Amino acid sequence: MRKLLLIISSFIAILWLTSCGEQYECYPASRISFLSTAHVDSVHFFLNEERICYEERTFNDQGWCENCDIARGIRYEGVACHVLDGVGNNILKTYSIDYIEKCREQKESCIWNAFNCKIDEKLFGKSLDSKMLKLVVYSGTEEVNITQIAFNSKNHYYIMPEVDGENCFNFPLYQPIEGYSNEYGTLDYFSRANCANGYCMSLNDPFIYREVCYEKF
Repeated sequence: MRKLLLIISSFIAILWLTSCGEQYECYPASRISFLSTAHVDSVHFFLNEERICYEERTFNDQGWCENCDIARGIRYEGVACHVLDGVGNNILKTYSIDYIEKCREQKESCIWNAFNCKIDEKLFGKSLDSKMLKLVVYSGTEEVNITQIAFNSKNHYYIMPEVDGENCFNFPLYQPIEGYSNEYGTLDYFSRANCANGYCMSLNDPFIYREVCYEKF
């Protein structure tokens, strides 16, 4: 009898684990971060000339994003600066504009205007691989097109003015940390950056948010 109960219990456990695994569908994902110390009004993101990450997020009374699983990419922006985490590591972290004083306290580092785009194959509706990324940067009456960036899934792309990289990444490396959606690891920028026409692109490697999973309904 005990052996039979053990078999039944094991079978139930297997069914439970199987059903849990089938509750979610996972999709390849990527992230794009544009950083500039100069004033920037907005940044538009395009994959193969299709605009992504342009919709405003909407939140319910409980603070949950209501359209984050149907929007064509998730955008967020704010001010970013290097701060020390709880164990003494230096990280580049983005705050909403209301918390810019957090950055101003860090007098030894640059303060960035940060524009970010999170995209996955569910939100994009097709493969993210073998695409061309374009950014259009608006500052007052000036419009700058940053084009011909080869784009694939499972990567985190950093784009910034070359002069900012020279001025703000000329310091010893700190331990890379990757945290929540608005937290970045410090990257060895100029050893990996490709620069052209005044702007540079580098990958945050390894990128740990390579997939996004959605609950099945």
